[in-house]
Amino acid sequence: MTAWTPAQIDALAPDAKSIKAAQKLRTLSRWSNLGATEAALWGECRGSGKKPYQTRIDLNGPAFKCSCPSRKFPCKHGLALFYVYAQQADSFSNTAPPEWVAEWIASRAAKQKPKVTRDPGKPVDAVAQAKRQEARAHKVQGGIVELERWLHDIVRAGLTELASKRAVFYTDMAARLVDAQAPGLARRVRELALLRSGDPDWASTLLGELGNLQLLISAYKQIDQLPTLVATDVKRAIGWPDPTQDLLQQQGVVDDWQVLAMQMSVEDKLRTRKAWLWGQHSGKAALIIDHAFGQLSNFKTQLGAGQKWRGELVFYPSMYELRALIKVQQSPQLITAPDFATAPHTSNFDTMLDAYSAAIAANCWLPGLPVVLHQLTPIFTENGFRLRDQHNQVVPLAAGFQHSWKLMAVSGGHPIDLVAEWDGAHLMPLSIWDETLVVFDQEV
Repeated sequence: MTAWTPAQIDALAPDAKSIKAAQKLRTLSRWSNLGATEAALWGECRGSGKKPYQTRIDLNGPAFKCSCPSRKFPCKHGLALFYVYAQQADSFSNTAPPEWVAEWIASRAAKQKPKVTRDPGKPVDAVAQAKRQEARAHKVQGGIVELERWLHDIVRAGLTELASKRAVFYTDMAARLVDAQAPGLARRVRELALLRSGDPDWASTLLGELGNLQLLISAYKQIDQLPTLVATDVKRAIGWPDPTQDLLQQQGVVDDWQVLAMQMSVEDKLRTRKAWLWGQHSGKAALIIDHAFGQLSNFKTQLGAGQKWRGELVFYPSMYELRALIKVQQSPQLITAPDFATAPHTSNFDTMLDAYSAAIAANCWLPGLPVVLHQLTPIFTENGFRLRDQHNQVVPLAAGFQHSWKLMAVSGGHPIDLVAEWDGAHLMPLSIWDETLVVFDQEV
């Protein structure tokens, strides 16, 4: 049986609170009737009631089931059982599973088929859809006009005036853009408030971002004259939703997809999960973004860092294809080391910059590029944390990265292999692939 690490189990959790709750159940004294086979794990966890909770895990998923009333998937008992096995496998008896486990495993095996993750659904009402798009376009246009006026006011007053502005100056404008159904613009405006954090050259950086906003506005004003894919990228950057029904009818890329990193964020009860994938044979990078609303909601797809599965991805139309949908997903397997042989932009900062230049030339509103970097050494300088490659070139970490000391501790001063996202100025570490997988939880 392949060994799972705590970091890989963490990546399966629905949220950070579930991980913390599971930590309290990782002691053997809370469990009884622990057992394991090549296909499954099971155990009974003592809770507040008279009967213990029956918890089982299908390792071919992994998939979880528990008799507790929790609506989270997996629940804290499922996570805890997995943690206990990862650290104390000798405590699990190698016997035939009890009936409540065997029946569940058998029923899952009978239903096991390549999974189509989204149903194309009913035919679209073209008239109703056109009316909705027209109404949204009117709102977006109003938001564009207001944002451009806001930008011009900033330039007339001078950037030095922004030094005294509080975060509410940006969040108010962002809220108006959300009301105008332009969430992409809203996100870019909110991020302006963070630019002064630890950046001595914040005015120059801010001016560049303001210029990018104006460029996006100008592009949208002539959206009808732009090439189709360029117009699609512009609308996506502003926040127009991508239609998925027609997309899933198209032929995708079939490959063995490796899940290299996961990231979770929460904003106004909307949970967003990002997964960075790599096609072992195609060499294509893919970004899967899923949303779930509410604290107890679950994502439709089962994804975890350190998994590999055979499947088909359909990429959103773009001048630089990156974001994708899962069309077909077979049962995932655990990998201990990814295959980077086909990765086109790996190794060092020179190859990273070359790849980013090509990507940004194709789509200048690309939020970031996933990169795989070898033999990086974390260092601490008078200017903060940095990463150094084997050619002694240095780049700064992203201001939002919260685990700099953990990165230093894991590396122990030695070079590491890192999966990260590069935005043109800073590197956001996502996971370390060394002797064990380390995933940096960025949930906020």
